[in-house]
Amino acid sequence: MTGLDDSPEALAVARENARRADLAVDLLEWDLFSGLPVGPWDLVVSNPPYVRPDEIARLEPEVRGWEPREALVGVGATDAVADAACDVLRPGGALVLEVADGDAARVGALLRVLGYDAVTVTKDLAGRDRVVEGVST
Repeated sequence: MTGLDDSPEALAVARENARRADLAVDLLEWDLFSGLPVGPWDLVVSNPPYVRPDEIARLEPEVRGWEPREALVGVGATDAVADAACDVLRPGGALVLEVADGDAARVGALLRVLGYDAVTVTKDLAGRDRVVEGVST
């Protein structure tokens, strides 16, 4: 298992959590816009930053106050991961993305255009379409 983040601070927390849980995971400092590490991978799961800059003030105070801005705001990150995963997933491998509220239909359509099969949308606990999945061909 490999985890990616572009924040050294976030990676330090992840390393400590992995150590405490006795998990074997490679954690890499990585910019999502530069693609993904060479595969083939069976599964790519991503919760990329997807809040638009004009939406940050409307987020719940707990989210705005807890998460660093760069972990939240990321125009184009979801699309970049979806596109990059095409290059690193093995045939039959899966991509799972958490997406912005109201963006699932657009991301599902993007996955179909990129050639993913079995594209599905799943609701979060609040009943909002927030997870989009596809299978690599």
